Amino acid sequence: MHTVSIPWAAWYEDRPMHIEFPDDWAVERADMADAPEATDDELREAFANPLGTSTVAELARGKRTVAIAVDDMTRPTQGYRIMPILLEELERGGIERDNIVIVMALGSHRALTRQDFVKKFGEDIVRSYRILNHCPFDNLVDVGISKYGTHILTNRFFMEADLKISVGFIVPHPQAGWGGGGKIVVPGICGIETLSQFHGPRIKNTSCRTAVIEGNELREDIDDVARVVGLNVIVNAIGNSQAKTSKLFVGDIIEAHRAGVKWARQVYATRVPADIDVGVFNAFPEDQEFLQSIKALNVWSDPDRDVVKKGGTIVITTAASEGNGCHYLGDVGMKLFRTADERPAIAKIMAGRHLVFFSPNCQGFEIYERYPEGTEFHTDWDELVESLARRHGKGTRCVVFPTCSLQTPAE
Repeated sequence: MHTVSIPWAAWYEDRPMHIEFPDDWAVERADMADAPEATDDELREAFANPLGTSTVAELARGKRTVAIAVDDMTRPTQGYRIMPILLEELERGGIERDNIVIVMALGSHRALTRQDFVKKFGEDIVRSYRILNHCPFDNLVDVGISKYGTHILTNRFFMEADLKISVGFIVPHPQAGWGGGGKIVVPGICGIETLSQFHGPRIKNTSCRTAVIEGNELREDIDDVARVVGLNVIVNAIGNSQAKTSKLFVGDIIEAHRAGVKWARQVYATRVPADIDVGVFNAFPEDQEFLQSIKALNVWSDPDRDVVKKGGTIVITTAASEGNGCHYLGDVGMKLFRTADERPAIAKIMAGRHLVFFSPNCQGFEIYERYPEGTEFHTDWDELVESLARRHGKGTRCVVFPTCSLQTPAE
């Protein structure tokens, strides 16, 4: 048997999982270009040399209160490495610890538990600072209308702070192009009405595509909302193949974010083959919830390209450590729920191909109510391989994409 190791279960097991294929298959890996994990000195260097703004310490001088919006557990941001440096900067700027609030930018995702806080920040920060979950249904401030017509309702604690900071992760996004930057504000800390507009008709606009910023109307709206809310400085990480921080970008919400995206395009770049028989797309590191698993197709950003040939098989693997997950707008029964067939780019990718899901922590109905009839689901890898072997014969070309929610096609 051919054995391939893929990273598995971010925030939970964080281990390699070994998957096997028939020995008469031609099995390849399609890895990202990758980068080593940044050192602590390199992280500090990013704070010392911000892009387009003064340092955090300088921005803090003369201010009394600070709010820090931080992304949730669906992103692998190493808050336990980044936050101590950021908090030191604030203290150097004269901010008292009791005047700092950390707001978890949940958007329409679930609230975090204390155990989540400890994973994200470490025990010392959890014991020493005020950390709150954003609520999209209450404690909101109306700050007006964006130039694209989005009604902006945002978190009161964040809005009322003298200095507003975000900590997040730059990852390819199917509609906003890239995560990070102003996306911590919308959808991160906005109200449900704003989120409904954000997740609604505009994301069907053809300008909204994975890894595309230029001309992307949704990204332009995100940036405008972040400016209106008054986000002063961003702290954005770019990952590597193990979801560790490869580099940090600190500064202006546009200048620092775009510099981060430029770096991400290099690190995440993947030579994507075409016309393969079986493609295995692993959702790591966005593999906490089944709801996020469609991002395993981020690496297949051009739906007109036959990465897997017609008649071939797409296998999506996800630990889904928390099972289905939570989305107050996009889950089954919610107002903006759409099946995969109703997402044009995904529907085009699936057309004429067999779709298989592998996840030990999901149930069949969670897959079947979202994906087309005939979709296969397995919780046991050996059973899945047996099914693939029956469908595909000797000499099958199989390519494994191990870190798909980060990977993008090489330019």
